[in-house]
Order: sequence, then structure tokens, then C-alpha cells
Amino acid sequence: MAERTDQHEVSAVGDTTLLRLVWVSRAAEPLSAQELDRIEERSRFHNEAAGITGLLIVQAPHFYGIMEGPGARLLARMEVIITDPRHCRVHILREEPATTRRFVNWRLFRLPGVASPRPDGPSSIDFIIDLSHRLG
Repeated sequence: MAERTDQHEVSAVGDTTLLRLVWVSRAAEPLSAQELDRIEERSRFHNEAAGITGLLIVQAPHFYGIMEGPGARLLARMEVIITDPRHCRVHILREEPATTRRFVNWRLFRLPGVASPRPDGPSSIDFIIDLSHRLG
């Protein structure tokens, strides 16, 4: 598992290897609903062109994502996220080869986050880590 905090590290993964990444980041500045819609629209376009599937959970100011696709293309998309000035504190929670896709029909599916986590419930980061383990 690699942690990347605003760094530019690229693994030596072939383009045909199916890879799954679980990541979190923080919005550098508050984003409007229109900006989030635009991010979703452009991400779907680019992900479809690259053969990448996954989901994005937005719980302002945090983004929680799971992406899967051909290794080199997936890492190139992750590089775009890491260098995007709208993101900061980007962390890769899991990076692993996958034998099958879990989001076969989702070029990017954005799930709305809740306004704030329940004080008695798991944190969002715990939720996404648990979800990634269940998918693996």
C-alpha cells in the first residue's frame, strides 16, 4: 500500500494489469454543487475513454474514491487527481491488482455524502476502508 500526499510517484504496473485504488482527499477550497457536477461529468468522460470504473463519495470537504482499470491508465488518472489544485492531502489507502471489476457499469458514480457523520457511527474514512476490504 502506498501513501501519496501531493507527491508524484508512479508504480511500474503494466497497462493490461487490472488495478484497484482506494483514495481520499480534501477539497482545497469549498466547491459548489455546479462545480461538483462538472467534476463528475468530466471524470465520467475521461474514465470511459481510459476504461476506468469506480465510485466517488463526496462529504464536503472530503472526497472518497474507489477506481479500477488498466494499471498505467489508472495511475495516470490518479496523477491528474493528485496534481489537481482543487484537491489537497491526497492519500492512497489501497493499491492492489484486481481479478474482476466491482463497478463494471460505473464510469464514475458519485454518491452524495451526508452533511456530517453520526457521532456514534464509523468515520467516513473507516467506512471507505471497510468498503474497500469487502470489495477485495
